Amino acid sequence: IIGGAPLLILDGKILSVESEKTLDSFLNSRYARTAICVDKLKQMKIVVIDGGDRRSDAMSLSGGMTISELAQFMLNIGCLH
Repeated sequence: IIGGAPLLILDGKILSVESEKTLDSFLNSRYARTAICVDKLKQMKIVVIDGGDRRSDAMSLSGGMTISELAQFMLNIGCLH
């Protein structure tokens, strides 16, 4: 099963995810994430963020991203949609 919520970027702008009615913990906790976008050349970009291992925080390694961090990352790599 593949989920597709929330929509993060549209026309090169980060969207508010408040209207998605997604769980607060899903939005604000650091998890492994996967996202897909299209850039200005109409090329698809697929991003996979490692995380979700509770031991990773203790070792100062990446513990994933929040949804807002993921949205900003996607914008930084040129995502438009």
